[in-house]
Amino acid sequence: MKTVKLSSLVSFKYFKPEDSKLNLLKQNVNTLLIHPRDYSELYDRFYEDLTLFLSKVSTSPAKSAVQELTNRRLIFIVRHLSSKTKSGIFGGCFFNNNKLVGIGLDLIELDIDPTTGKSESIDDCFYAAYFHYIRTAVLLNANDIKRNSQLHSNLVTFLYYLMLKVIKFNVLPKQKELLIIVSSYFFHRFYLGQNHKQSLESTYSLTNTKLKDEIKDLVKVLEKYNKIEDIFKAIVDFNIANDAPAKLTMRALTTLRPAAFYSMTTSIDYFIALAVVSKYPFGLISSAISMNKLQTDIEKQMTPYVNKVKFDVDYIKNVRK
Repeated sequence: MKTVKLSSLVSFKYFKPEDSKLNLLKQNVNTLLIHPRDYSELYDRFYEDLTLFLSKVSTSPAKSAVQELTNRRLIFIVRHLSSKTKSGIFGGCFFNNNKLVGIGLDLIELDIDPTTGKSESIDDCFYAAYFHYIRTAVLLNANDIKRNSQLHSNLVTFLYYLMLKVIKFNVLPKQKELLIIVSSYFFHRFYLGQNHKQSLESTYSLTNTKLKDEIKDLVKVLEKYNKIEDIFKAIVDFNIANDAPAKLTMRALTTLRPAAFYSMTTSIDYFIALAVVSKYPFGLISSAISMNKLQTDIEKQMTPYVNKVKFDVDYIKNVRK
């Protein structure tokens, strides 16, 4: 199959510069585009099936968003170089300056036939496109997202419940308060990119400060962590769970499944997309959690950012290697 390396055509965006070093985002750069100029019949069949699915799905922000993409033919079929079998990496979003030029859907993850364009999982294609559209809205409105403290509060709550699901046993009231503190700290430091001191200040502005003096020595250990996955170490260090961090990590991977786990442990754009889209029946990530009211609130907060997304509809069609 004739393909072109996507990085030779488009640019990628990151919420904060250091996100470019994250494993999942490095792999997204190594993506091959199946160009519609070379495979028009394949794309015609894919869009025919997607349009049919759109006509049947009930009205929702997801439907409105994917309809925007479909009307502009901005959904493209891609293949990740690192993925010969299903791995949980199901696509991406790519840009020209500050305009979206396309959402890529991985043909292996989403069961898209490379010869016909037919997908046995057209519903997952629909939700995957919405997932990366939410990511797009985050990446193009990063400065506003950084200032939206109400959104931060809801996302901290989502992370807290995600961790409760992974821990999988009864957690005492005090341990829950500690877990909220840990979740808030990790959110502010590793998703938003605040330093240790700022993360603690943000955490205490959101959480129970009654424990502040009691855990003042314990919070010092938080500074030694250097990535979001270290939240499992913190859960053990704060005596919230007794399992080894490696065991908690493996439990998270198996409980959430790869796509949801990677979304939680990558960057804030992935995490927000996970929080929103896991409320829908998207098979790759629906194993996360379902807290409809919380997730609907997050989706409503994201809608103004989604509506601000600007497009370059002719870029992929016209660009040459």
